[in-house]
Amino acid sequence: MTDLFAAGARLYACMPTRTPVHFISTTILACLVLLVSYTVTAAPRLPAILAIPEVSNVQISPDGKWLALRTFDGEKHSLRVLSMEDYSVVGSLGFRDTTELGKFAWGSNERIVLQVNEIQLQEQPVYYGELFAVNYDGSKRELIFGYRSGESTIGSRFKKKEADEAWAEFVDMMQDDEDQIMIAATPWSADGGKRPTTQLLNIKTGFTTDYLKTSQYPFANFFSDADHQLRFITSMKPDRSLYLEAWPNEETGWIEFPPHRYGDAFEAVAISADNQYVYVTDNLDNDKIGLHRLSLDGQEYKHIYTNKDVDLTYVQRSSDQHGVYALRIDNGYPSYLMFSKSSEEAQVFRKLLNIFAGHLLYITSHTRDNKLWIIRTRTDTDDGTYYLFNNETEAVTRLFASRKDLREEEMAVTDPVEFDSFDGRKIHGYFTAAAGTAKGKAPMVVLVHGGPTSRDYWEFDQNVQALATQGYSVLRVNFRGSTGYGREHQLAGNRHWGDHVQQDIIAGTRWAIAQGLVASDNICIMGASFGAYSAVQIQTIEPDLFRCAVANAGIYDLNMLYTEGDIRNVYGGAEYLQEAVGKDKEELKRFSPVYHADKIKAPVFIAHGYRDKRAPIEHAEALVEALKEHGKTFEYLPVKREAHGFYSIDNELNYFEQVLAFLAKHLRR
Repeated sequence: MTDLFAAGARLYACMPTRTPVHFISTTILACLVLLVSYTVTAAPRLPAILAIPEVSNVQISPDGKWLALRTFDGEKHSLRVLSMEDYSVVGSLGFRDTTELGKFAWGSNERIVLQVNEIQLQEQPVYYGELFAVNYDGSKRELIFGYRSGESTIGSRFKKKEADEAWAEFVDMMQDDEDQIMIAATPWSADGGKRPTTQLLNIKTGFTTDYLKTSQYPFANFFSDADHQLRFITSMKPDRSLYLEAWPNEETGWIEFPPHRYGDAFEAVAISADNQYVYVTDNLDNDKIGLHRLSLDGQEYKHIYTNKDVDLTYVQRSSDQHGVYALRIDNGYPSYLMFSKSSEEAQVFRKLLNIFAGHLLYITSHTRDNKLWIIRTRTDTDDGTYYLFNNETEAVTRLFASRKDLREEEMAVTDPVEFDSFDGRKIHGYFTAAAGTAKGKAPMVVLVHGGPTSRDYWEFDQNVQALATQGYSVLRVNFRGSTGYGREHQLAGNRHWGDHVQQDIIAGTRWAIAQGLVASDNICIMGASFGAYSAVQIQTIEPDLFRCAVANAGIYDLNMLYTEGDIRNVYGGAEYLQEAVGKDKEELKRFSPVYHADKIKAPVFIAHGYRDKRAPIEHAEALVEALKEHGKTFEYLPVKREAHGFYSIDNELNYFEQVLAFLAKHLRR
């Protein structure tokens, strides 16, 4: 610990208390009737769990007069703006046909800027880089950036300007400037490998007033200071190594960083309030990812904090993105490391952690005078609840539930677990007992996460709850190759997708049996993407361990990764494949279940979207043919307009109903 946080730190653990917290309650919840344009009747639990959240991205305006939120009516998203005086709806915005509303942010006290998505050949909306702006009352609607920004296809009064064939991303919302924001615009390309340029974009006219800086390489991240001066840029060279440049001061201008030793997990977070440093997460000289600070002249790189057991999940930075005051750590249950001397925002966050003990906590926005704060909480049984916090009175008012038809007491509780794998490696995961079922009496589904470079957390998971509320316990395993447990644990999955990774999952299943959590002959395995691969591949290793397998959007022929799908064509994708699976065709064939279907005994349910570019449907078709050839039992659900996973609630519900019917055939209830 350095003198930056010399006053010490405090750990706030998120172990659930399972006791309700009482808040000041008003009639704000009643305004949901105004926000949802259709009549909500008592819905079955499964559709409510699988549905897209009805309320998301709640943000207060800088002056505290308006509250903006995104709502979902069962078909499309809309923007609603409420008056903070009486919570009446004062403005709204929705798009017709194939246009869909994406994420948004306040650009000023009156104007909101949002991303525009398109629904074209598939159900899931795709972002093509367009930005739209609207006033809080729904007036002055403008498509201000994008390939249609010179046309009149969405808004009501477009300016004549040159179209922008680029993806726009927010860099600095500059809420103290009523006219413009800072964006990064990346020209279109097939592999995403063009260099982005930062621009000042007028949110009233759509005209670009200034071009600021183009990164040296693609996949750049830009960081500005409190005065909206760009200070730091990271980008990625063709060999996937980092390139860093900074603006220490006017005298030096932009400098390329001198040679430094960095870890392989380097990621910039925020510029310090004094403009001297950039806060960074990295694993330099350590297996785990921790917090560091790097001077903008490149001369100092100082370690601040690293947890001995797990990587930092994320750094809580101030809303203006200058300074950090909390670290989240997920070692089983999540916890927050708070530092005692910091900004007013840090003090508010500390108060909220005490109020919402046992909850994950997110600050979505606050007023410029720091009086009113919008926060979102989550647990393993609640997908999200939004609150208003008054920092002067310390009053907390419940606003909206993300999924208002779900009752926490009906959801299943999740607990962390750990066990030793076949070679003694410590593996962590989560077990969710079937709701309302005695220990060991329910059948179990081993639910394998995708990636494989991702991980499971203690939080609300709709697939877990969809299974657990229907009578199935769920085991999730953060096998080697998963993120969050150090670089060595992650790299241990490389070139071992087909053996050691699967042995970790097998070890977790046997651990659950030994603990009496499930009978040994009453288990199925299920997953999507890499999880689907595991669900099938594991059958070729331990064909008698699972009664059935469910695989959605999976890859089943590893050699095909080099001939089909978008990974090989993405900037840096070929290098990733060489690291993750290698190029030995015989080894890839040995780890590909399509070539070993004769070993599979358990029935397999296969689902796949025709529009999947990450794992093209050729993978599923090859597996189906292999299973047919060897006379194996399987069910196949191809879906026309879905991509990598299902987006349409109708398709998702149909898929899950068929999965539940499949599980009921092969497991005892």
